[in-house]
Amino acid sequence: MIPTRKLVHVSMLGFAFLLPFLTWVQAAGAALLDLLLNLFVLPRLESDLRKRTRDQISPDVWTGIVIYPLSVLLWILFYRHNMEIVAAVWAIMALGDGWAGVAGVLMKGPPLPWNRAKSWPGFIAFALAGTLGASALMRWVAPAMPTGQAWLLCAATALVGAAVESIPIGLDDNLTVPLVAGAFLFGVSFVEASSFGTNYPSLTSRLLWALDVS
Repeated sequence: MIPTRKLVHVSMLGFAFLLPFLTWVQAAGAALLDLLLNLFVLPRLESDLRKRTRDQISPDVWTGIVIYPLSVLLWILFYRHNMEIVAAVWAIMALGDGWAGVAGVLMKGPPLPWNRAKSWPGFIAFALAGTLGASALMRWVAPAMPTGQAWLLCAATALVGAAVESIPIGLDDNLTVPLVAGAFLFGVSFVEASSFGTNYPSLTSRLLWALDVS
C-alpha cells in the first residue's frame, strides 16, 4: 500500500506550475504562507483529530511537513533569478522521493551497498522520475532552453539527488536533497557544453578526486 504521505508529497508539485506566472516575491510569499499554515494551523487540526481517533502523527511526519515548505522558500530566495532551477529541484524532491518510496513498497530488489535500508529499485526510480519531472518543469518555466540541455542537466542533478537521498546521514531528505541538488544544478548550468569535450580525457580522474574530497 502506497503511504498517503507520499501522495501528498508528490501532489504539492502542482503548485510549481504557477512559477512562470508569479514574481519571485509572490512565490516566496506563497511558500511562507504555507510554512506558517503547517506550523500553526495543522498542529491544531492534528490535536483535534487525535482526540477523536486516538491516533497520533509521528514526529518524523511533522518534521517533513515543516521542512518541505521551508525548503521551497529557501530555493526561491536563493535562485530567485533562476526560477527554472527552483522548478527542477522541486520536481526532483517531490517526484524522486515520492516514486522512490513507491518503488520501495511495490518492488523488492537488492539493497544499496552503502545503505541496506535503501534498495536499487528505489534509487533508480528516484533518478528516472526526478529526471522526467525536472526536465519537463524546467522547460515549462524556461521554454527557450534547448530540450537536450534540459535533459542533460536534470539527469545529472537527479542522480546527485538520488545519491544524497540514499546516504544515511540522519538528516531530513526534504532539506538535504534540494539544497545539494539546487547548488549542483546552479553550478553546472553555467558550464559550456563544449568544455566537456576538452576536459574529457581527465574528467574521470577529476570526478574521482572530487568524490574522495566530498
